[in-house]
Amino acid sequence: MSHVLSSIPEVRDFAEEIGRSGNWNGEALEGFVVRSTVCTPPTDGKARSDASPYAPGSSFFFKIKFDEPYMMYRDWREVTKSLLSRGESAKLPKNKMKRPETKIYVEWVRREIKNHPELFEGYTKGHGIISTRERFLDWLETEEGKRGKKKAETEEEVSQTSDKTYGKTIIMPIAVPGVGASTLPLLGVVGSI
Repeated sequence: MSHVLSSIPEVRDFAEEIGRSGNWNGEALEGFVVRSTVCTPPTDGKARSDASPYAPGSSFFFKIKFDEPYMMYRDWREVTKSLLSRGESAKLPKNKMKRPETKIYVEWVRREIKNHPELFEGYTKGHGIISTRERFLDWLETEEGKRGKKKAETEEEVSQTSDKTYGKTIIMPIAVPGVGASTLPLLGVVGSI
């Protein structure tokens, strides 16, 4: 699919709107590839430092990537590769396990690897990544998937309503620009009081 816009501000507005909604024409998007043409810079008799390094009229491509769902999909890919390379004993990074969808994905992909290892034969070489994601998203729409997602979301809510109370936090610099690492003892402490 393609969509034609006539200016960079229009592209920016369009991309921001899609980034907020997360989909275009009913389909979830990770981003866009924008194809444009380098225009002739205006001439006002002065040398311009912001002139394009590309010749006027040449094609110019760039990508617009949205943080979500791209970052979640990336987490899924890295978690799957870790499970494939290290097996069931793989220690999954906590920072990858923040989203409820990722927690249920890990349970699902562990079962898939165990029950259908042939589907993951080329995964670590970049084969089957999108089809695995699509299979999971399809599974998520089933009754079992909906129950799993609801359970993961409930667990997330419970873990966020912690009864820990924090006092004041003091953050102190341990170095300033120009201080060499060899002359720097640990000067500061970060903590709660």
